[in-house]
Amino acid sequence: MIQQYEKQSIHFLLTAAAVCLVLGVFFLLYPVFAPVQVLAASSEPADFVWKEGIPSDEYGPMLVVEVGQKFYLGDLARVKDPDLEVGDGFQPLRGSRFKFQYSSSDSKIASLSRSAGILSTKKVGKCTLNLSYGSSSLVANLTVVAKDENGSAKQENKLLLSRIKALTSGYTGKITTSKCYTFENRRASADTLQGDLGKASISRLGFYGSRLVIPTAGALDSMLANLDIYEQTSDPFHLCQAGQKLTEAASAKGTAGDAKFTVSLKKSMSKAQLFALLAADWKQGDWRTEKLTAKKTVERAGTLIDETAGNKETGFCIRFSSGKKNLEARFVKDGVTLEEGHRYRLKDAWGKGVTFVPKAKKKGK
Repeated sequence: MIQQYEKQSIHFLLTAAAVCLVLGVFFLLYPVFAPVQVLAASSEPADFVWKEGIPSDEYGPMLVVEVGQKFYLGDLARVKDPDLEVGDGFQPLRGSRFKFQYSSSDSKIASLSRSAGILSTKKVGKCTLNLSYGSSSLVANLTVVAKDENGSAKQENKLLLSRIKALTSGYTGKITTSKCYTFENRRASADTLQGDLGKASISRLGFYGSRLVIPTAGALDSMLANLDIYEQTSDPFHLCQAGQKLTEAASAKGTAGDAKFTVSLKKSMSKAQLFALLAADWKQGDWRTEKLTAKKTVERAGTLIDETAGNKETGFCIRFSSGKKNLEARFVKDGVTLEEGHRYRLKDAWGKGVTFVPKAKKKGK
């Protein structure tokens, strides 16, 4: 009996020692084989402010809005995204990745939905509006006034109200490839409208003095700002520093005697990138009279350097297509061909200094 007990004790001690040994080895080697943590994008905005053009006094922004109005308060503010490498980094709240909280000091005068940020003016009076993210907040003083259907400001801008509603139709904050051409074509009408707003002494946000005559004007301003951001962050050549957005050459090849060669990209061009290039060309032309239409290809000029011929430069034209990695480039000047045995280099930023030597043309061809 005692011998059996001793055997069980010895077995237990050996098992415990083995477990301790395994755990010791695990904790010793874990730092070596543990997966590396990838830092996520910044989770908080660097700053958020009221949009320029909002009337204010010594106590801060003040809004005068008629009874019965309903609009998104966030269109009157801007947020700075530390991960947005466009302009000053500020963008409209509508469409941003940050979730703000909204509140009103008196919901009987004006209600403000907590997460959606929809302001509804209910009766004449005064209250304060709060827009917050974490421990930071923005405050504006709101004065709700009676309707003034016969007021000069309202009469002058009845047409503008309907035009802005049409221009922002279907806009929710996100610019997508299915909507970007539609929104871009509205830009010409929007620019004309901005001129009309100026003539009526109203800022881009729809204010007439301190009165917010066109509450939906902020939505139009938001749409145009987000459209600019969409184009700039999609432009494969404008933002060369953003590696994930840049169309880069991986290799090139050609045949001696040909007036063309092939460039292979590291990553095919997306539909958004193609749109950005088409929009850039469209703006340089007579874009007020012609509509921007989706195309399968867009041409861009490039420069090829002949290193063997003393770095002689020759222009070529290349057609970029969405979804294609292998693209054909042709020399612009007639009579120019690839020389056998010469070493060529792509000069442009997207070319990434790729070099190639044309292969010899097969005899009889």
